[in-house]
Amino acid sequence: MASLNLLVPNLELATGCSPAHMPGGPPSTLAQTLSQRLLTLMHTSRLVDLDELRIWYHPPKINPPDKMEEDDVDEEDTKSSVKAFWTLYIDILFISLDGNPFDAAWGAMLAAVQDVRLPKAWWDADKDMVLCDDDASMSKPLTLSRVPVAASFAVFAVGKAGAKWILADPDAFEESICEETITIVVQKQIQNLVWDVVAIEKTGGFGVGVKDIRQLVEMAQERWKDWSEVLSNRGGAPKKQSGSNEEMSEKARIKAETEERVRIKMEKLGMPPLKSIKT
Repeated sequence: MASLNLLVPNLELATGCSPAHMPGGPPSTLAQTLSQRLLTLMHTSRLVDLDELRIWYHPPKINPPDKMEEDDVDEEDTKSSVKAFWTLYIDILFISLDGNPFDAAWGAMLAAVQDVRLPKAWWDADKDMVLCDDDASMSKPLTLSRVPVAASFAVFAVGKAGAKWILADPDAFEESICEETITIVVQKQIQNLVWDVVAIEKTGGFGVGVKDIRQLVEMAQERWKDWSEVLSNRGGAPKKQSGSNEEMSEKARIKAETEERVRIKMEKLGMPPLKSIKT
């Protein structure tokens, strides 16, 4: 799919979304970088199945009564073949930018792609072109094979003793004072309920280790549950949160254990206790 350029995301920041991105300016380096990250993740996560974008040609079945059995039949003329593809152009415009643009852009793109409906299309051999049915009832939704969700974090280091805070969904100010950032993309397989880590991106710094990454993956999984509920409820009234008592108690247990680990670690480092943790 990447070689065919069927997915074309374009991110626009020159909308006055922040003082650094005034209207009418050329595409910034950040906008180009985010567009490339979105494109790369769409391909690596296999968000859209190639079969969903194919436009087929099905030759008519003609059996003349006077056709002789010994006549040779060209199999290529009787087989269905792909003649064209749909191309998805995804334009993302930022109205207000206050940090963590990648997560916001990726979530907006997921919601937009889930609402895509492709008209009924076919290849017309006589006109040598693709034709579409203008009847909206004949269109079909674009089925996503996966729903990967991104969760970004920033690491605020304190001094040279290795003390640090890991901030979830950092805003613009927090990003400006943090040298280390991490983005984790996870998805859950519906068939066997197994978690997949699609991508881990880490830039700058050396404060985050393997244990921290594991905790961040768990936080990304919780973010996936939130986004999954939002995407399933969009366009209608919010649904009541469902879940058994066992699931709710398990979440409370994980949260309590995480807070206890953070408290013990901060005591060892001689750091003051946090009154609140941003999530």
